[in-house]
Amino acid sequence: MGIKIQNNAAKPIWLRLNSGNSISVFPNQPAPEVENNEIKGNPAVQKLIDRNAIAIVKKSVAKKGSSEANKKSVPKKNSAKANKKPAIKKSSAKATAGPKQTKDMKK
Repeated sequence: MGIKIQNNAAKPIWLRLNSGNSISVFPNQPAPEVENNEIKGNPAVQKLIDRNAIAIVKKSVAKKGSSEANKKSVPKKNSAKANKKPAIKKSSAKATAGPKQTKDMKK
């Protein structure tokens, strides 16, 4: 299950994950999603949680039968623009077969 880390401190925090990778968590910005095993049992993360410098936010996973999981976001189209086809631009440059042959090349 993916989780997010929220920075409650005024300064950015860099965390070393169990895999050896590190992430930066900035105040008032969303942190990248990490797996639970990346921070489970990590003493540095636990210290920051105890000091209220960071908070762990568990991401909820929608169940397969729920109506929220079945909804898809469909962008709305303007009906006037939807009927127009995109214009195809023609190149003004003429295609050439290659360099011009001279009398010496023809032999």
